[in-house]
Amino acid sequence: MNSYEMIAILSPQLETEEIDEAIEKIRNAISENGGADEICELKGRKRLAFPINDHVDGNVVLSTFNIDADKVNQITETLRQDERYLRNMLVRV
Repeated sequence: MNSYEMIAILSPQLETEEIDEAIEKIRNAISENGGADEICELKGRKRLAFPINDHVDGNVVLSTFNIDADKVNQITETLRQDERYLRNMLVRV
């Protein structure tokens, strides 16, 4: 298993409950693919360097986890299909 870190930017229009659901979706995607979630927390609302889908700010979620390398694409694909996530970036640590 490799260690990964993911930053996800959520839409700024989401309510607190929707943000919690989006964070839970990240945790579920990791666990369903055999990963071990270490940290998954909301870092707050941040101003973006450039607009994404006409949004100038977004809610940032930081997640650190361990997972097999062949399962990484399944996690990012799961998040891409959900309109709550504006962007995500996953890197190996």
